[in-house]
Amino acid sequence: MKFIGYYNKTVWLSYFGMLSALVGIYHIQNLRIAMICLIISGIADLFDGVVARRFKRSESEKNFGIQLDSLVDTVSFLLFPAVFLLHTLKIPFAIAAAALYVFCGITRLAWFNITTYENIREFHGMPVTYAALIIPLFNLTKFFGIKSFYEPSLCALYVIISLLFVLDLKIRKPTIAGYVFFSLLAIIVTGVYIIF
Repeated sequence: MKFIGYYNKTVWLSYFGMLSALVGIYHIQNLRIAMICLIISGIADLFDGVVARRFKRSESEKNFGIQLDSLVDTVSFLLFPAVFLLHTLKIPFAIAAAALYVFCGITRLAWFNITTYENIREFHGMPVTYAALIIPLFNLTKFFGIKSFYEPSLCALYVIISLLFVLDLKIRKPTIAGYVFFSLLAIIVTGVYIIF
């Protein structure tokens, strides 16, 4: 029996990130678990390209990896946060904010897929993966902030992130120092969610 696709070591981390997102959606009522799952998905996405480049791949495998990465990103960093927003907010504007977020996010991913080889040093528009730290960082305000402002602020955050996805901002791709910084920040934020 033969299956379509590639199932080697170069894509395992991408699939793991998607699995973490699905676990987060399943536990959407638990803020701590949902946010930790989102962070784990973000770390998996941060390193999946690094891992894939360590192995010799055919052009077909490389192209498959690019498409797979964007499809996994759609689940992990667009669908998952949108479900979280719709579950968390009971205000009419939430559906519009979630729709805008997904619309801008898939536009960003589609644009990335057709321009991915044009500039190897910078992104155009904020990568959707960044939401995996921005949203959990913001949600820490539920523990330390003024709760009455949480709902409108969360909606506003999603609108801002949506615009950052599609604005033609030039954002440098992370260096080794960037990978270390994002990893440490993810560990710290995860630790806060576990402790509090």
